[in-house]
Amino acid sequence: MSTAQKIAKLEASKRQLVTAVDLFFLNGDPISIHTLTSAAAQIIDDISKSRGLPTLMEDVFMKCVKDDKRDYVRKKLRAPRNFFKHAENDPDGEMEFNSDANNVHLFITCSGYGLLTGEAVPQLIIYPVWFSINNPHLFMDGYE
Repeated sequence: MSTAQKIAKLEASKRQLVTAVDLFFLNGDPISIHTLTSAAAQIIDDISKSRGLPTLMEDVFMKCVKDDKRDYVRKKLRAPRNFFKHAENDPDGEMEFNSDANNVHLFITCSGYGLLTGEAVPQLIIYPVWFSINNPHLFMDGYE
């Protein structure tokens, strides 16, 4: 028996994101991690736009990524999200999913949640720190 509950969109995104980070550090299913992160990211971007604030991908993260890496990062982040979400054009489709995309996507989304809400959620602080330490080659001088 299920019980209905009222939930705000930001709360839903936080729960999705915390679960994705927990799964990541527990070596959980990478497709579930990506799907949860993508859902949270969409909510965060939509709310940011509605408030006239910077969006995660273009206005925040991409400004930190080296110019020659931006198109590569965009492509890597968008392809799996769309594949896991839609099947109307390719119901029998397959893709090779590189779960390394989750690393960047989690970084962007955790950072965006913090910027949007100012809320200090342990998992959403720990993950960006872990990512930055493990991927200094992705950041411009001054961000390393």
